[in-house]
Amino acid sequence: MSDTPSEAFASLYNMLMSSPDDPNEWTVEQWGEFSKSIRETGKDTYVKLQSLSDEFISLREKKIELEELVRLLHDNLDKQREEMTKGDISTYREDCEDIYKSFWKELDNDSQDFLITAHYLFDRSLSLKTDFSPVILEFCRVFENELLKKIFNDFIHTQARRNRFLSYHVGVFSKIDNAINTQSQSGYYFLSSMDMVKTLSYMNNSYTNNSYEKVLQDFIRQKGFDTTKISDRSSFINPAKLYVNELRNEAAHPNYLQENRAIECKDKTKTLVGRFISAKR
Repeated sequence: MSDTPSEAFASLYNMLMSSPDDPNEWTVEQWGEFSKSIRETGKDTYVKLQSLSDEFISLREKKIELEELVRLLHDNLDKQREEMTKGDISTYREDCEDIYKSFWKELDNDSQDFLITAHYLFDRSLSLKTDFSPVILEFCRVFENELLKKIFNDFIHTQARRNRFLSYHVGVFSKIDNAINTQSQSGYYFLSSMDMVKTLSYMNNSYTNNSYEKVLQDFIRQKGFDTTKISDRSSFINPAKLYVNELRNEAAHPNYLQENRAIECKDKTKTLVGRFISAKR
């Protein structure tokens, strides 16, 4: 495997600092060699990001159902994270701990990793002006992962283990019913970000016992969440729906998304995740 960008730049720095000659007295040939190394390092960084962007374009042009497409794009982002050095991870972890200090310790470990990768990709995409869709999708994984890990995974698995299938009154809960059935039969289930957001929007209503709505509502409250806050349409649900539709889903379509959209996504991710975590009593 070739050096990652940070390793390559570290190599350049070492070349400069370990030279037995004062760089101010370098010959034209020595500066030429150093300049060539800089160009090659920049090219290597560009090639890696361009490869990620090309893979995104290739996948997005195929006729694949949206959520399956997102899963494949996530796989590519995971490979990108594997390319990061320990130095990169340490540096960006420190940055993220500061940026998200109000709730960093409450984040799931995977959410922390997604934020670190998103910031890493953002900085490199910013310097090379490539498509920001991978950056946006990685930021959006944080919100999705928090909903899954803090609420829906445990609920679906618990209901599937109990082999407990209930009635429901709201249409979106057919997704919950299907997820529980699938989990009990195959050990695997799927809920989209939008499915989860829509489900939460009904969590402050009154329900009869022995319905999915009531059981999920009680489960969320037992987890310590304020169902009034996570079902509030103006402060959480409506912004979350726009976030999923206009950023997460848009990043999976064959569009070239620019820096301003990535900045918007970064800011909204921080806001929505912060509101979700703060809804826990």
